[in-house]
Order: sequence, then structure tokens, then C-alpha cells
Amino acid sequence: PLKIDRTSLRFYNMLLRIPGMFNPFRFHVEELSGSGPDGLQVVGLMRISKSLLFFSCFPPFFLSLALAQETPTLVKDIYVGEVFGLPASSLPSQLTPWKDNLYFAANDGVHGIELWRTDGTDEGTQMVRDINIGEAHSSPSWLEPMGDYLYFTAKDATRGIEIWRTDGTEEGTILVADIFSGPRSSEPQYLTAVNDLLFFSANQPSVSRELWISDGESSSRVADINPAGDGILRVTGQERKRVHAVGDLFFFRGTNGRDGLELFASDGGSAYQVRNINQDFYDSEPYGMVSIGDTLYFAATERTTARELYRSDGTEANTKIVKDIYKEGGGSPDDITRVGDLLYFSAFDADHGFEVWESDGTAGGTRLVGDIRTGDLGSSPSNLTDVSGTLYFAATDGSTGKEPWTVCGPGQPAVGLADIRDGAEGSDPNYFTFKDGFCYFAANDGIHGDELWKTNGSIQGTTIVADIQPDEFGSKPSLLTVANGILFFRADDGNTGFELWRLSGSTNGGSPPEPPTGPGATGISKDTITWTWNDQSLNEFGFNVFRDEGASAPSTHVQTTGPDTESWTDQGLLPNTLYTFQVNAFNDYGSSDKTDPFSAWSHAAVPLPPVVSNIGDVGFDVSIASGDENPETTEYAIALSQDGGEPMWLEPSGSLGQFETWQLAANWGTQSVTGLTPGSRYEIRVKARNGSVVETLLSSPVFVGDSSFPDLFEYALSWKTDGYGPNDLIALLDAAK
Repeated sequence: PLKIDRTSLRFYNMLLRIPGMFNPFRFHVEELSGSGPDGLQVVGLMRISKSLLFFSCFPPFFLSLALAQETPTLVKDIYVGEVFGLPASSLPSQLTPWKDNLYFAANDGVHGIELWRTDGTDEGTQMVRDINIGEAHSSPSWLEPMGDYLYFTAKDATRGIEIWRTDGTEEGTILVADIFSGPRSSEPQYLTAVNDLLFFSANQPSVSRELWISDGESSSRVADINPAGDGILRVTGQERKRVHAVGDLFFFRGTNGRDGLELFASDGGSAYQVRNINQDFYDSEPYGMVSIGDTLYFAATERTTARELYRSDGTEANTKIVKDIYKEGGGSPDDITRVGDLLYFSAFDADHGFEVWESDGTAGGTRLVGDIRTGDLGSSPSNLTDVSGTLYFAATDGSTGKEPWTVCGPGQPAVGLADIRDGAEGSDPNYFTFKDGFCYFAANDGIHGDELWKTNGSIQGTTIVADIQPDEFGSKPSLLTVANGILFFRADDGNTGFELWRLSGSTNGGSPPEPPTGPGATGISKDTITWTWNDQSLNEFGFNVFRDEGASAPSTHVQTTGPDTESWTDQGLLPNTLYTFQVNAFNDYGSSDKTDPFSAWSHAAVPLPPVVSNIGDVGFDVSIASGDENPETTEYAIALSQDGGEPMWLEPSGSLGQFETWQLAANWGTQSVTGLTPGSRYEIRVKARNGSVVETLLSSPVFVGDSSFPDLFEYALSWKTDGYGPNDLIALLDAAK
């Protein structure tokens, strides 16, 4: 690595110049001793253009003299011909990555709006099935991957809008359930996968619109939340900000007919109102749901504080306001976006108007990022997006219109990237999407119209990608979506109408890096996995890490690393959960293939001490304590030691054996332990194991003597708290230990 000290660099605004360096090369910054500028940190990569070295906050940081010339390419002219003298458009929508392909809805003019898929090539772009045969539309919507299938809603010639699924083949595209039998529609909405269950709302004539679940084979109603009408209101279009999955819970906005629109939750077995936030039939209207760990965040209205940011763990006691930002009328948080372990959102106060705020989920950690537009008019931030760990959004500082801005990390200020369109009108950037170290977006510079742009996080690195439709209106790119390393989007070049396009690799003679090999995992705990791989390339700019829950190949990009790295630590995971990851390498010339998928289970959390009850002379009852963070699929073994001896293991019969018996907490239930020795003292502990049978340590003990209750002066009281109260006594621990 090349070392750079302060004598090698001359600073000017955002630029660093290295005199005498004109040849293409790539290096790491290893040291910046005494470099001077506030906030400058050691970073992984940078980008050089001619003799200028640009620093940006966008990970990764690039260094390259020869910028790749990427070429937007029409994937396929699906709807050929003209309609009313204008080029016909297939109007692709519902763009959804799944299993190395992009699935979408489109109209070819012959079969109506049907489900399609593409691998990015003309010949690999095909209709999956003509569900509603002929020119009629099946109108697939609410596409949601779960397990080995992609679920969606559609209608055919004899049935209304119902739940369907596909494995990607024509014969494997089938109806899941006809909930509203006949030509009428149950019109399922909010399709959301939670573990192996698909949650959705659906309409039936006898119970109106309520919460349903499906395992892909059968479907059932979870609960009749509102016996007098709709428990979940119908929405127009696809609005997913009213629902969210957190762990094993599905949160949604519903009403029981008495309390207005409030926060509800379901584990698939039942549904319940989490809290009546706005009393007396007034609506709290939970909206903008996102999660960090096992905590849900959302905006809600309450009469004394108006509309503010809330948090919930699914219990009434722990569903609370985060901060009262504007006491006179509510901060009205909107566009709530998770970036790492922080939330960013637009909110209002009287001194600044609508600006970007940051929160760690506490009142003290909720702050104004910056007064972009000085004064009380506000910068009106919108389109807040997590782009590989960096916040991108559109805002105006008052001297320009809406332009792209970014926030580089916790506690950092907002930085304007570029004044793309001169004057007060603004370029209105939208659809911020990450691919291969760049943030791509749609913007209008006033000359080329709405076109595709990209940025590496610096002013100098913000450029138009291509003028697809060479007039002042532009190609109007939208729905930017990355699938299998390809950036897809909808655009109109003026000749083919609105069709599906892709961004291909570079045309300047270079080559993508070699793919990494040997995916693996190490450093596993209940909430952390370090993913590993072998770097096989000499010309990569970095690596893209993809990770999802479950065993299927992941589609969610979670991190970009610098070059020459061979691991990344994934934090904030759920206990006893199967995760699958892949990684590829990239440079200016494109991306390598991904590694084979590699799966690993996070460890289970150490259980809480067991619950002991009904203590008698020769026995007692024991059960697994709830609230240990582990999912319901976790298995437990219960150990008993007599008078400090070696542990024996509880069996389903209630007797003790030499070997562990592993069962779910639900299967253990309340287990009666019999045949014990009067006058002896027993120590009861529990341990858990994950899906790959890795065991936890034993829990803290609970001691049981004879039928009399232990003397509290000989025992220490062990309490637990969630930080809110009330607190719970969970065990009597031997003070001598």
C-alpha cells in the first residue's frame, strides 16, 4: 500500500491533488498522519480523475483514472408496434428480484398484463404464464418471495383477484387459494413473508377484510378483528408502509371497530391490538413502519403530542413515543428510513421547518441532522433511501431546487452532491439505487430531460450515465432495481415506448474481476456472523455482500467492502435464525459472478432461568421461561442437579435420565417432575440449541429445597428489566454462589 502524508497532499475544498501522478493505478490509503482536514478518516478506496484525487463519504471509495463507460441497453421490446400512432409500451411494473432473475408485470399487446421474468437478455425475457388467457389482464401485483416460490395476486377467467405462486415455470404457476369463491375477488393485499408464513389481508363476504395467512398450500383467516366491518382497510395501489415484519411478528394497521386505526400484531396464531395510542375512537394511523433489531419504529398520532415517532416491541407497555419533536403541533415524521442502526426521517419544528432528523431510538439520540435551508421554511427532504449504508435524499437549500444530498454516517452533517439543474426548479432526483459502488438515480438537468445519473458520493463523481432519449423530455427512467448484479429500470427511448432496460458493463476495454471463492462463516454468536471468502482478483474495487434470512440465494445487498478484504462481520442478527450469504467482486468494468450461496445459523440465546411452580415434598412443575429472544422453533433441554451433584436431564415422562431430551418450549409445556428425594435441594437450569445443534451455556439456576419456600435471607433476588418497567423477579439465586 502507498503511504500518504500531509506533505504529499494539497487540499482544496473536496479535492486532493497528488503532483506528478498521471498513470492509471490503484492503491489503498494506509496512513494520513496529520492531514489536517476535520473529519478525514482512513478509508478503503478513492477515485482519481487526471491528477485529482477525490474523497467522498460513499462506501466504497474509488481510485481510477479511466472511468468506465456504461451503456444502457433495451432488454426487450415486449410490446412491438404502435398504439394511436405512438410507440406501444409494455409498461413493466412490480420489478422484483428473485432467484437470479427479475420478475415483473408487463403487457405484450397479445396476452394482456401478465407475469414475466428476465435474466437481462432478449432471449431470456419471457412471459411466465398467460394466467388470464387472451388479451384480458391477470394484473399480477404484490410480488413477495417466500421459500421456493414467488407469491403474488392475480385473476383468471373464472376467478377474481386471489393468491397465486410460481416456481418460475409455466406449469409451476398455480392458484394458492380461492378465498372469495367464484368471479368475485378477495383482493389480497400487503403480502408479507414472516418465516414460513405469508401474511395478507383479504375480503370475504361474511367477515369483510381481515388478516389471513398461508403456508403456500392452504390459507386461513387469523382473526375477525372487527366483527362489524373491515379489520384492515383496503388500499389503492401498493402501499407497504402500513405493515412490517419483525422477528416472528407481523405488525399492521387495523381497527377493531371501537378504537380507530391503531397498531396491531400477529404471530399467525392470533392477532391483537398492541396499544390504543389515540384514545376514544380517534385514529393514531401508524405509518412508515421500519425495524432495527426486534424493535418496530413508526409515526403515530396521539392527541397530546400530535404526530411523532414511536417505537414498539409488540407489547403495550413498551409501545412509546421516542421524542416529542414539535410540542406545539407534532413533528410529523415521514420517509422513515433505516441506515445501519440509525433511523433517518423528515420532521418539522417551528425553527427549521421540515428537515432531516436522525435517531438511535432514544429521545436523547434523536437530533436534527442539519438546517439545510436556513430558517423556518425547511428544505422539504424527500425520497430518503439507504444506499449501502449511506443516506441519500432530495432537498433544497433555498438557492437551488431539489437536488441530491447525502449523510455519510452517525453525527455527520448533510452534504449537497451537485446542483444538477441550474436555477430554482431543481433536478428532482429519485429512485436512489446502489450498484457496484455507485448510487444510480433519475434526475432532470433541464437540458437532457429526465435521464439516468450516477454518483460516487462526491461532486465531481456525479454524472449523467446516458442520454437515452435525446430531447428535452428525456427517457424518464423509473423503478430502478438490481437483480443478480444487473441494474434494471423502465425507460422510453422515443422509439419503443416504455420498456425494460438494463445497465450493461463498460465499453473501454477492461474486464470485471475474478469471482471470489470459498464462502464461509466464522465468529458466530446469537446476533453476529462473520462471513468469509477468498479474494481471487487483482483488479477489484471492492466486494458486494448479499444476505437474507432462510436457505434461498439472497437478493438483499447489505454491505460493500473495500478491495483485498476477505470477511465482513454481520451484526444485529436474530438468534437461532438461518442466514444465507453470497459475495461478488466489482470494478469499473462490471461485477463478477457471485459465490455459491453459503448458509449459517446464528446461535441461540442463553435461556432465562426456568419457571418452577407447585413445589411439593417429592416434586414440582417446571416450564421454559418466555422472553429469551429465541424463536418458537428453538429446542430446549432441562437439567436438574441434586445436592450439587452431576446434572440429570428431564424426560417427557417427568423422570430423570442421563441424556438430554430436546423439545420445543411449547412441547415441554408445564412439565411435572416426580420421584424426588424429600429434604434434598435441586438446582434446575435450561439450555437451548440452534438449527445446527450448537448448544448454549446453561441458564442461571433456580433452586428448590423441600416443600417450604426458601429463606429469602439465604438467597439473592435476580431481576430483569427491559429499561421501561415494571421489572420482574425471574429467579431465586443462591447468595453463596
